[in-house]
Amino acid sequence: MKNIFLITFLFAFAGSLLGQITANGNSGQTITAYTNGAPNNPIYIWCSSGLTTQAGSLTATPPSSGGPFTFNWFYHNASTFSWEPYSSNVGFTSTLTNLPSDSYRVQIYNSLGSLVACHNALVWNMNGEVTTSNTPTACNGTNLTGTVAANSFVYYNPPPPESIIDATTQIQVCFSATHTYVSDLAFYLIGPASCGSPIITLALNPPAPNTVCNSGNNINNLCFSSASVANFNVCGAITPLTGTFGSYGASPGTPINWSTLIGCNAAEAGWTVQIFDCIAIDVGFLTNATITFSNLPSVCGSPTSITYNSGTISSAINDMSCSAATASIFQVPPTPLITTPITINPSVSYLWTASPAATIPNPSTSLTPSVTGLSSGTTNFTLTSTVSSGTAICNYSSSTSYTVAPPAVP
Repeated sequence: MKNIFLITFLFAFAGSLLGQITANGNSGQTITAYTNGAPNNPIYIWCSSGLTTQAGSLTATPPSSGGPFTFNWFYHNASTFSWEPYSSNVGFTSTLTNLPSDSYRVQIYNSLGSLVACHNALVWNMNGEVTTSNTPTACNGTNLTGTVAANSFVYYNPPPPESIIDATTQIQVCFSATHTYVSDLAFYLIGPASCGSPIITLALNPPAPNTVCNSGNNINNLCFSSASVANFNVCGAITPLTGTFGSYGASPGTPINWSTLIGCNAAEAGWTVQIFDCIAIDVGFLTNATITFSNLPSVCGSPTSITYNSGTISSAINDMSCSAATASIFQVPPTPLITTPITINPSVSYLWTASPAATIPNPSTSLTPSVTGLSSGTTNFTLTSTVSSGTAICNYSSSTSYTVAPPAVP
């Protein structure tokens, strides 16, 4: 599988100023620093001991009285760089608990089903973990050992809200290629795995014995569109193949069935094209492919038009590949603007203390100081770490003790 596509989004990401998302029990907050011009969102921070603890909690409040309201929550999926459904409930407010560190979005609908608010917020479990131990040494001393760990936060420019394909959406897929014997090719569009990887047949190669019915070469912006009524019959077509078509095969043709794409998110990565090459001893390369969705319904500022464009490429079309298992498939990768991570590293400091008091060399700069000349009795050593970002300050600590036996009585 070859990742060859670029993706272009034209969208205005905006949230309603009415209603709100608030954090529950957080220790402070900071703010995003998006690099794509999207309005910044709050990052709510929680302090918990243990790096894997998930203490995040958010509450969404509708913009007005009435209701009940429907709250549809989404989280940012870093593997697909899109919003994925997280939770949905009906009520007058909506609270999520035990949230992992991530970006979250809520869409609020009133009792009539009308969208009344959209909000974004980010959750950062800025947890810390401190451990201590000691190893006795000569001269009533011990070597202290400590470890300090804290969670950084990685987030991304927000992808556009989902752009769900409906019956009014116009879809167009275009190909350009260098290829001999164009009539042995079949063309397909495949949707993302999130909607079941639906396969749309755009054009089939003619059945045997007429497979080689056009010995012409090359393809120049051959398009298949849900808005076209023209029929593509490769056997009688002039080469290089070009034009825009809505059906394929011998006249009157088989209409392209786009309906299985209804409900898919056009803004989600994973759109692919596939080309079958059903005759051996010919060669070809895909040189350009575009997938365009237009007249999309807009939700929370999602784009009404999305175009994926490979640019100029040279990607081989597998010869004698007349099955889905062998045919060339070309997948859309996410745009770098969305996939580039933004990382916040918290400020981390630490300090060793002793009770009763004892001299600890470099207590704030060494995690492995050596202590000598301790008095008889038990000394407790505590390593305290302070982790902070924005207005959140988290303190974590661990203790270890060492006992010096009293001198022997003669």
